[in-house]
Amino acid sequence: MGNILFAKWAGDGKTADDAFKLLNLNPKADDFLKSPALRSWVSYAKMLEEDPYKLLLATLSARYTDEGLVRMLVMAKQDPKTRIIASTLEEAQFNRWLSQGENAESIFKLFNLDKEGNKLFESPMFRAWESFVKKLDKTNPDKMMLSVL
Repeated sequence: MGNILFAKWAGDGKTADDAFKLLNLNPKADDFLKSPALRSWVSYAKMLEEDPYKLLLATLSARYTDEGLVRMLVMAKQDPKTRIIASTLEEAQFNRWLSQGENAESIFKLFNLDKEGNKLFESPMFRAWESFVKKLDKTNPDKMMLSVL
């Protein structure tokens, strides 16, 4: 997929959402984040000077719960082929939560970490929560984590 097609789409006034549909991207597909078409769409959105990750997060958020989305991203971060895009989307999700005023305890509960018991520290969701807390409190995240635990 190249610049010629992107130039045609842009000339035809195709939005990033239009391109998403034209590329037959399906956010429910298991291999969605591995799709070469997704990388093409990201390039097209950037060409339009739009934030593809913010747009993609909105698309995924419409189809998944917050917990389901983060669970998918945590799993995708374990695959070298999807690690970068999953990390970028997770970062965008954390920024969205910060702008909405979410706190360490609410995200802990959202991730159902309060139900993990003895396996809490083994959970990949715990690592995602830990990353969120470090973003929330850059100076003393350990103190914040302990206050929730």
